[in-house]
Amino acid sequence: MKADLVNIVEAAYQIEQSEEPWLRGVLGAARTIVDADFEAISCTYDASNPAALRFNTFVSAGLTDESAAHIARNIPRSDPDFVRRAFLSTSCGTSRDVPGWHQQPGVESAGQDFGIRDFLAINGRNPNGHGCLVMATLREEMRLTARQRNMLTKISCHLAAAHRLRQRLASEEAHSGAAEAILDHDGKIHHAEGEARSKMALTRLKHSALAIARSRGALRARDPEEAVDEWKGLIAARWTLLEVCETDGRRYLVARRNRPRTQGPSGLTDREQEVVAFAAMGHHNKLIAYNLGISHSTVRVLMARAAGKLGARSRDELVRRCSEVGTTDSK
Repeated sequence: MKADLVNIVEAAYQIEQSEEPWLRGVLGAARTIVDADFEAISCTYDASNPAALRFNTFVSAGLTDESAAHIARNIPRSDPDFVRRAFLSTSCGTSRDVPGWHQQPGVESAGQDFGIRDFLAINGRNPNGHGCLVMATLREEMRLTARQRNMLTKISCHLAAAHRLRQRLASEEAHSGAAEAILDHDGKIHHAEGEARSKMALTRLKHSALAIARSRGALRARDPEEAVDEWKGLIAARWTLLEVCETDGRRYLVARRNRPRTQGPSGLTDREQEVVAFAAMGHHNKLIAYNLGISHSTVRVLMARAAGKLGARSRDELVRRCSEVGTTDSK
């Protein structure tokens, strides 16, 4: 696996494009994950109701029209338990990693008619059940190493952040909201408003701009894993940095609000609800920290506070109580 991982992250944040070319850009950047001539699909989806999985926009590369249509038609017909395991609980991996794969509609014919034995998926999933999926077809079974799984999981975090921001910017609430900060690539602040004006926020934004510059420099080839570790999709659980180019050719980074949409008990703070929501997706604390752009120790404190407020004695009990509230609130 010799993919230019930073190239995939860069493609994810080209969010000014409409959805189909954006998905094709992400798909093209991901070509080297398996092979330059891979067959793959990419789509945005809504799995908020596992019994009614829906693909919003669907694109393919290298596949015949018939095999692409087979995938697009059959995956949304998967049973709800499989949708929960594959779409709501898995960030990356192969289909054979997910129990019940063989029993899903079209699996047998996919192998017989198109030679598809497995899929390798990167799933940019968000707590609200919406996400972006990149999936390559495999002619033989594949087993990811722990190192490969860690890399692809980080990529999935960026796909999720980018998809979430695309949804936010397309919504009415975002049209009146300007960027809260504008920075040079060297971290110099040109504009800041709202919460971005605090000394701590300005420091975090500057450090994040410099980290992105390191990721996009020589580090991307020398150590792709470290490069992706440096580049966070969210800063201080609030902002995503996007590159913009002015008419005179000058490039800046703008900080856009991009907090995850979560539901939970009213007694929890927004940040506590966020960490529990990511825990409910199966993320361990270090991955929650990476998703939100906060420290590992902060995640531990927030989880402990949430558990204390709800009287939960374990992580599983905390997640269950918050999930029950979210289910009740959404009805």
